[in-house]
Amino acid sequence: QAAVQAIMDKLTSARTLKEIIERLTAVLGSAPAPAPAAAPAAAAPVRHSSTQFDAATELLQIAAERTGYPADMLDLNSGIESDLGIDSIKRVEILSEFQKRCSPDQQVGIQGVMDKLTSARTLREVIDRITEAVRPAVPAVEAPASPSLPRFRMAPVERPLQKTNPRYVAGRVCLITDDETGLAAGLAEERQRGGEQAVLLRHAPGNGVIEAEGALSGDLTDATVIQTIVDKVRAKYGPLGAIFHLLPLRAGYHAINDGLPAWRDHVRQDVRSLYALARAGETDLKQSGHGLVAVVTARGGSFGYEPVSGLAPTHHGIADFIKTLALEFTGVQCKVVDIDPTDPQAILRRKLADELASGDDTLQVGLPGDRRLTILPERAPVNGGPVRAIAKDWVVLLTGGARGITAAVAQKMAERYQPTLILAGASPLPPDEPAEFAALTDRTALKSAVMQKMKAGGGPVKPADVEAAFQRLMKAREIRQTVQSLRDAGSRVVYHSLDVRDEAAMKALIERIYADYGRLDAVIHGAGIIEDKLLKDKTPESFDRVVHTKTDSSWLLSRLLRPEGLQCLIFMSSITAAFGNRAQADYAIANGVMNGYAVKLAAEWPGRVVAMNWGPWDQQGMVTDEVRRQFLSRGIHMIPIDDGVEAVLREIERGHASDAVVAFGAGPWDGIAVPDGTSRAHSSNLGAAV
Repeated sequence: QAAVQAIMDKLTSARTLKEIIERLTAVLGSAPAPAPAAAPAAAAPVRHSSTQFDAATELLQIAAERTGYPADMLDLNSGIESDLGIDSIKRVEILSEFQKRCSPDQQVGIQGVMDKLTSARTLREVIDRITEAVRPAVPAVEAPASPSLPRFRMAPVERPLQKTNPRYVAGRVCLITDDETGLAAGLAEERQRGGEQAVLLRHAPGNGVIEAEGALSGDLTDATVIQTIVDKVRAKYGPLGAIFHLLPLRAGYHAINDGLPAWRDHVRQDVRSLYALARAGETDLKQSGHGLVAVVTARGGSFGYEPVSGLAPTHHGIADFIKTLALEFTGVQCKVVDIDPTDPQAILRRKLADELASGDDTLQVGLPGDRRLTILPERAPVNGGPVRAIAKDWVVLLTGGARGITAAVAQKMAERYQPTLILAGASPLPPDEPAEFAALTDRTALKSAVMQKMKAGGGPVKPADVEAAFQRLMKAREIRQTVQSLRDAGSRVVYHSLDVRDEAAMKALIERIYADYGRLDAVIHGAGIIEDKLLKDKTPESFDRVVHTKTDSSWLLSRLLRPEGLQCLIFMSSITAAFGNRAQADYAIANGVMNGYAVKLAAEWPGRVVAMNWGPWDQQGMVTDEVRRQFLSRGIHMIPIDDGVEAVLREIERGHASDAVVAFGAGPWDGIAVPDGTSRAHSSNLGAAV
């Protein structure tokens, strides 16, 4: 088990089952076996005391059991996701079950490289990576008891800088994105005086990469251009050692008001450029021994969590990206420096130079006036009576509302208040289910029936195709059940199918709501997608899908809703933005920008606006027992559905207007949380930064 654990990174990036088996057998001692002609018989998990066992057979057996497909369909060289239809959750289940069947030492080894195994492209790669791993055993992590659902806000607290001599690394190559106000140029001068090699990068789309006056210019939103720039710098000066991202400080915030295309470009410039730079420089930064990634935001120096108008929502996304980067970029110092942009230029240059040369490893630092702050979670239970009451005559719009968490919220609202519910989802409202499937409730039997129907149609049938058809059927079933259940509870229900990024579709929907009902009382914005990958494996196309689903729709809601009659707008955000999470850098950005919009609109609109940053929900179909175990092993508790739904309703009716961004769920952050009221008092010396 230790051996398997030690090479889990290679296993998770394998592209086929055969690759996984070959890598496993190299360390476990058995030759890889070809895929059997028939599915192996199910067997109870066995803990092997010896490394000499048939890894190929074990893995194929588990894959067949967990997917419901015969082993002869599970080609070891096929793509795990693209051909076999094994998603990230199912992959974790298979690997975890394999881990259970290994010896205790092998189990420890597998766990140590699980992140690499989860990025493998084939099962063969999984095997190869497992076979290289040998690691001593460590005690298993016990799942802690689940506490009641805690609520947090973000609190700025004093964090004085310890005076030290400036720390520079002779010859370190630094890329600095140019804000074109003089701050980046001043920082470049400071790094040069410290013996480092600073290169300014200027955003100039449309002309390729141009080098002039010690700076490189190009389209910094284009990942290909960024790679070209990094290659040029590496060839001329050597490996990259540091990235300083100041581009978001440039003049151009007005773009938020210039239409959706301008907003999208604004997002790309602020956050896509940073993603592309970090991805292109990851290897150099990790290998340098003194890698540094720092971003500068302009949220006033106090991190911008209190309602305030005029701040760029993207600056929250930039900071939240760095929280995840710090978890993925082992050995690389990561830092967010938040400034007050109204400070004189000379003062800002000095503050930044001192902070970035200090060597202080505080992740988030704010520099308002003559103070130095960091940010901590603050316990913030909702106190007091109702401020606004949900009523039967309310009209409520829920995006993503026919499935998942928002569907659960809609169900409770229907049962308790019977308001009019407008559900907006990406899937069309499905017709009645085919008769041959309608009577089947067992998932395995239903999947088998889908597979048999596809085979009867002739031609080759891949597991990925069966899985896609099965998932479509399950989504359709859930949508139909949700709509009917809400109606049965007494609510008037309307379902609309649309893409929340589509300006025309969103405008038509919201205008129709106002035309049909004359009001819109609450919006619960739950739409979003997740495509978890480590940064090195995250493609620009996937990055855009994840980020723009939330950022574009947030912009649209800010433009299309009529705040004078809106009681409450809830952005369903994620704990990933608040505290970071490996393999979710794009998701951290998306939810961070949404948090920024909550801060902005809470200051500008009369109704309640809040971003609720959720930990993982314990909902059937969203997490499996194995995924739940993974969360618990990290000290992150699942949120019970009933507790989460009640928290949403409580936030609508009793939430305080000053709490624009709040986080829910128990996790490692509990240990550094400060008492309620800290954010108002800015208490001193309250511990380390998150």
